[in-house]
Amino acid sequence: MSLESLSNELLIEFFEYLSTGEIFYTFHGLNYRFSLVLANHFRMHGFDLRCISRSDFDAIGRIYFSSTPEQITSICFSNNEQTPAQISRFFDQRFGFSKFTHLKSLSVYYLPPGPLAHRIIGELRNLPNFSRVVYKLVYRSTNSFCAHRFINTLSIVPKITKLYITYIVRSDQLLSILKMLPMITYLKLNVQSFAIDGYQAEILLRTNLPQVKHLHFRMVHTLDDDDNKEQEIEKILDTFRHDGSCVFYTLPYVFEGYDYAKATLFKSTYPVENKRWLNKTVYALNYHLLELDCSVPLNIQFDNVTVLSIKLPVDGKLWSTVASLPRVKQLYVSLANDDDDGNNRNQLQSILGHMPHLLIFYIREDPSRVLNILSFQSENLSVFFLDLISANLIYNNDQCAQLSQLSFVINCKALGIAVENRTCVISLINALNNLQALTIVSLDDNWNSASVSDNDELVRWFQTQLPSAYVMRRSNAPRVINFWLQ
Repeated sequence: MSLESLSNELLIEFFEYLSTGEIFYTFHGLNYRFSLVLANHFRMHGFDLRCISRSDFDAIGRIYFSSTPEQITSICFSNNEQTPAQISRFFDQRFGFSKFTHLKSLSVYYLPPGPLAHRIIGELRNLPNFSRVVYKLVYRSTNSFCAHRFINTLSIVPKITKLYITYIVRSDQLLSILKMLPMITYLKLNVQSFAIDGYQAEILLRTNLPQVKHLHFRMVHTLDDDDNKEQEIEKILDTFRHDGSCVFYTLPYVFEGYDYAKATLFKSTYPVENKRWLNKTVYALNYHLLELDCSVPLNIQFDNVTVLSIKLPVDGKLWSTVASLPRVKQLYVSLANDDDDGNNRNQLQSILGHMPHLLIFYIREDPSRVLNILSFQSENLSVFFLDLISANLIYNNDQCAQLSQLSFVINCKALGIAVENRTCVISLINALNNLQALTIVSLDDNWNSASVSDNDELVRWFQTQLPSAYVMRRSNAPRVINFWLQ
């Protein structure tokens, strides 16, 4: 059976399992019928522009943003290493949001608060159907004045009723933030460094959020060693004791992340006894358990994990805890302090074999260990973005040459790496023909925070060595340069 024999309805359902980039790259331009199906799919499900090549981003802009902006209901932007300066490029091509009259939802990933974020909010205020913002900061900062100001700016968009901010809130900010959002009916909120009981939460809600019908909150509270931990926590929950830090959350658990990295004591106001929880909301799981040591077993099966962090060698409980390995799109790997990298490589190859849709793979370890572990026997394993970048883990010319010969690296389309000198970068670009994006730190970079943009020696050098079509920019992170290749 061929895809063309399927009905349009089945094709649209099939497209739901693919990313925007995969759909556009594979099916755009096949024939008139597929063009109509793609248009219907994007009209219903919107555009997720994470992990998309620059050429596909530009093509989507020409075909959909320019010609039919009024049909678009949802857009997701990202300004991370795989798509640097994506939001600026959107505005540079003179799209803007004023013509997206039916836009209902906007997600913005890895954009620091500042003029660009405020410009986005300013253009959203006049859209008649807009109601939902997902905003994820590029970093967490104890000095969060800019983020606080950005949330204040949201109040000028009167139709926003749903808000999810992955923004760590300090206790002195919570009340003022709630006062900014009187029309919110759905709120998910992360709170750090303090805890409130149910009575205090009710007062906050009644006073500041009279319209809220759905509230989900998560609180993290770190206790001092001198605290009477049991007495303090019993004020919030019946009995709950932990060695150092506590996490309180509403049930059902609807937040994106779960930390399963140390011995865990699970207590609930809901009578769970031996119940096994099936969780469908957590998509990011930090699983670094090598030996489970819980006084009360944490019987949770995560069915929709797409971001997974593990430490090798992993214990056998991973397979029963994470039932959704085929769904994983981002994998973070760290190594225990042992030298059995042959076993680590075999485990990792087996795990990667269960992740056919993996997009991003992070491993930040000693280069010699990475070269050993990534020397897979299978040549079919691949990932979109391989992130090796760390300022303390430097790859020299020989190691870059070895890296560019590994099939797993050859197959990747984006790479992040710290190198000994700039010639390593040119060698990698020339050797890895599949690269669409590259993020580098180079030891011979003389740039510092006092440097001016038009006197950037390293960027100017790259401009003389590489095609003019390549997009290069300094990242927000110190001494990081992003390349968006054609």
